[in-house]
Amino acid sequence: MEVVYIIVALLLAIVISDILSKVFPKVPVIFFQVIIGVLISYLPFFEVFELNPELFMIIIIKPLIFSEAQKFSMDELKKYFNPIVSLSVPLVIVTVFVTVILINLIFPNIPIFTIFILASMVIPTNSGVIKSISENLQFPKDALHILEGESLFNDSIGILMFDLALSASIANTFHLHESIFEFLYVILGGLIVGIILGFIISHFRYWIVKNNFENASMMVIIQIITPFVVYLIAEEYIHVSGILAVIISGMVHGYERPILNLKSTKLQVISDSTWNVINYVLDGLVALMLGISLPEVIINISVYNLKEFRNLILISVLVYLVVAFLRFLWVTLQPNIFRENEEESISKSINGLIYALSGVRGTITLVIAFSIPIITDTGKVFLFREELIFIAAMVILISLITPTIVFPLIIPKKDENDNIYDFNEIRKKMINHTIFEMENNNKYKGDYSLTIALKILRDQLMFLEDEYTQRGNREEIEKILDETTKVRIKATEELVNQNKISKNVGIFYKAYLMHLNKKDIVSALVKLKIWRAKRKLKVSSNDYKSDKDKFIEEFLIAQEHSCKAALSYLNDNINNNNYASISIVIEYYQKKLENNIDEFKENSVIEDVKTCLGDIFQIENTFVQDYLENGLISPTLANELIEQISYDELIYYKSI
Repeated sequence: MEVVYIIVALLLAIVISDILSKVFPKVPVIFFQVIIGVLISYLPFFEVFELNPELFMIIIIKPLIFSEAQKFSMDELKKYFNPIVSLSVPLVIVTVFVTVILINLIFPNIPIFTIFILASMVIPTNSGVIKSISENLQFPKDALHILEGESLFNDSIGILMFDLALSASIANTFHLHESIFEFLYVILGGLIVGIILGFIISHFRYWIVKNNFENASMMVIIQIITPFVVYLIAEEYIHVSGILAVIISGMVHGYERPILNLKSTKLQVISDSTWNVINYVLDGLVALMLGISLPEVIINISVYNLKEFRNLILISVLVYLVVAFLRFLWVTLQPNIFRENEEESISKSINGLIYALSGVRGTITLVIAFSIPIITDTGKVFLFREELIFIAAMVILISLITPTIVFPLIIPKKDENDNIYDFNEIRKKMINHTIFEMENNNKYKGDYSLTIALKILRDQLMFLEDEYTQRGNREEIEKILDETTKVRIKATEELVNQNKISKNVGIFYKAYLMHLNKKDIVSALVKLKIWRAKRKLKVSSNDYKSDKDKFIEEFLIAQEHSCKAALSYLNDNINNNNYASISIVIEYYQKKLENNIDEFKENSVIEDVKTCLGDIFQIENTFVQDYLENGLISPTLANELIEQISYDELIYYKSI
């Protein structure tokens, strides 16, 4: 039962930390997750909680890295290949050796292999945190793409070097030539295996889609198990870098995914949503684990005297400063690589400082730290485990705090024009624009399908506008019902004049409408009056025993035509001021059509509504594109709007 409590507590902690990050947007969410992790570590059922490093490594790191890889564009890799490789390979090697040499000189008592483990732990970077920190700043145009690519490949290089250092530490021996050969073998092997398996799995998925064997849930399951399958084959059977193979297969998967998703919008939406949830949960779990583990780590190192504790803090600061300084030098000494866009107005030193502080450590560093075994394969306790986790945690916190403070001081805020609209505001403008365009489209004049479609849009506005959340006014509803009754009577007279129903049915139906007036909705006697009206209908229909079916058929024609006329009238007269009241009356007439004539069950009407929705989504997409091209919204906001439109398309098409 404790396992259930732990899972619920962790998921609830992720949600609470996310809410707090929205309340305090300037504070990265990882801070809240770490703090909450510390707090929940004192809950009773966490006393029996024990982290399995190997299981943690497998469950967390594989899907996280695969997800990052499939999101990274191959076009971006080609465009920023030089700076990405420069940061991911030579700089990493230089950073590791300089860090090891410097710390060994200052703290000669620390085993050299332990320093190598520490240096490799802080290699992986986290570009996601930089996105949140720089959201309202004029961050260099191409820097984020370069940082994303660097983060992706740093993960694999860092994990690979960590594995080599950990193995050397456990064996207490190191052979340079063998290690270099092994390093190259596992890297090249990982690249080749990743490419081959990536294309095999992608083509398998394409074969499933081509032969119509797929459903969205099955395809998502294939995506989820892909990183584990690739890692298992690469690592256990071919003995190459499983992490690198997962990254490359993820990039191949991301390259092939648009082709596969052309056939199914539903697959694309469900796939993206599933991976978003997976990333959301796994990222949160890693940070929470840091917080949960910190009290125990601190207790374990509390046996040290004050001087030794200060040394751990000093090592943490020193490691961060060395890594940041080397990044600064690396970027400033190669301006042609990292400043290809000559329009950038920032100076060379500021650009170098931005790259230096953007080397934020996060999820992968924590995963690596936690994956250090408590007991080695030889049965011995792994020394310095708590110290390494503590130093990793300190480096992460320092790397998070520093850019959060410094970036607003060296990077100007975005111009007001860059943030003219927030997401909800631009959605309101988009929906109102779409309603206007559809109402003025002669193609749908008086069409019942338009009423249904526009009701969907106005329901969306109800959740975006405060004034739309008010309850309908009783007197206003009664007045609207009076007006729609007149419209329905006029529509019935038109049917009689056009000889679509008989005069007697027309007279009866008008009397029926006068009886079923506004009190149908607001009166406490509604059920009694409906019963009386139906009783009159039955008596009247008995007068037409010779052609009772025809009478009922004409009555239903009058019912359908008059309700649609009323809906058309309401649709033409609805506005922001009367929306709450009119929407109630619209709902009333739609229910009458559904209950009395099963209008929604007729295929022709369903197809008309879908056609109308298709035009609506096209208008919305065009609106977003126009605003993006005119510089009124940012590419990020445009992507969010397009994603929301895709969700709406999936949901509403499925619900009709």
